[in-house]
Parts: sequence; structure tokens; C-alpha cells
Amino acid sequence: DILINKDRKSNDCGAIESAALELTVPEGQLVIAYKLSSTSFTQGERAIDWGVLYSSRPGPGEDIPSSQSQWMNHISDESTIREFTIEEAVECLMNSSSPSGVRSAINDDGYLWKVNHRQENGEIWNLSWVDPQDDAGWTEVKGSSSESCEVINDGTMSSSDSPGYNLNAIPETLSLSVLENRMLEMDGLDEPGSVMGLNNGLNSDVSIGSILLATTSSDLLDILTSQQNIDQGEVGFTASRTWTEGSAEHNYDVAMDAERGRMIGWIHTTVA
Repeated sequence: DILINKDRKSNDCGAIESAALELTVPEGQLVIAYKLSSTSFTQGERAIDWGVLYSSRPGPGEDIPSSQSQWMNHISDESTIREFTIEEAVECLMNSSSPSGVRSAINDDGYLWKVNHRQENGEIWNLSWVDPQDDAGWTEVKGSSSESCEVINDGTMSSSDSPGYNLNAIPETLSLSVLENRMLEMDGLDEPGSVMGLNNGLNSDVSIGSILLATTSSDLLDILTSQQNIDQGEVGFTASRTWTEGSAEHNYDVAMDAERGRMIGWIHTTVA
């Protein structure tokens, strides 16, 4: 696979970039094409509001939190909204007599690349892990504290679905608590806070989580990142809610940059 990322704000490649391209694409040309198709179309009654000017939108360079931290095993939670935080879930799994993929991976210097929290007759964390051998899987744990939890699902992924292990790709990120609070502050009409929030907390049908998108480690990428100060990984915060109102089913999804707290966007879809 070849990863191309042109965001260096220049019109040409430097020596490092040119050497990298020669190694990955020594001759010939690279052609990228895509095709969009539609099976049906129904004209709506109003234009889509893309939310570009949401109420708490900061200006360029403004309102960037300074509480980022480097994590090794998983993103920090530190939530006061949830009774069962990710720290408590992991601690409980590590101390449990029941085996789990999370415990095995973390004991082998692995980490959680994707996490998701939901409420379903209690609080449940779905923790996706990867270890240094690129083995990957997930553990679903239900509980209420670091001393009270149970594994309700535990499995492995095929090698082709593994995200790949690259500990050096993990950037400094904000905590889930900071990110969800910033989301809840956006409480204008149909903005995330007004849809996801309830009584200074989250609606019980809201799921939140984070995901690390990273390239797998290689000598070439290590050279590029060390000399050009390029991040290999990006972490995103996600939130989702699905509910029924009358005969209509609503789905609301939010995405944020977990490193800077910047709102990427949200989308509200309705099916009658």
C-alpha cells in the first residue's frame, strides 16, 4: 500500500519527499479514479444546513486546549459523567481472573486503538486492541467500577483486518471528558449539545468513543517522521445517537479532532 499525504503547503517536493517517492513509485505513473452512482433521487424541500457557523465555533488558532497528554495503553477518560470510566474498565480487566484479549495485549506492550462506550442495561465498553505482533481483537466489558465487571464478549480479528501496530504513531490527545464537554457546550438549535445532552450529561442512548488511525511502522516512514516532524497517527472522537420520534427514526453522528478539540462536523439524518 502507498500512503500519499500532501498537506505541507508547498508546490514541490523536497529531497526527503522525492527520495520517498522514488522508493515507492520508481517508474510509471499512479492513476487514482473513483466513480459515484445513484439508484434513486428524491428532491428535498429545503437546503442542507452544513453547520459551518455553529454557535461556539472558534476563530483561526483560537480556543485550542492545552491539556493534551501522551498515552501508551489507551486514551484517557477522566469523565465525571460516566460511572464506569475506561480507566476503571481496563483496571478491572487487568485484575480479573477471567482471561481477555485486552489483558493479554497490554501485558505484551499492546494498546487500545479503538474504544466505544454505550449503555445497555448497564455501562459497556467495547475495547479494540492490537499487540506488537499485529494480532488484534476486541473485548466487551460490562461493569460499574474497577472492582466489579464481567467480560461479555471477547474475540480476535483476521490478520487482514488488523490495523497494524505502531506505538510511535500515537499523538498527544485530549481526554474523552474534555472532548465530550466541548461537544455539549455547542447547544444551539440542532447542534450536538442540544441533541446529545441531558441535564448536564449525556442522553442514555448516546454512544461515545475514539479511534486511532495510524500507518504501520516502516524504516522509510520512521526517517520521514523524524526529519520532517510529521505525525503518523491521528485520533478522532466520535459520538452517535439513534432515536425514534413519532414515525420517524433519527440518527445523529458527531466527529471531533481529539488532538486539538476541533469540531470536524455532525450529520443528522431522518427516515420517516
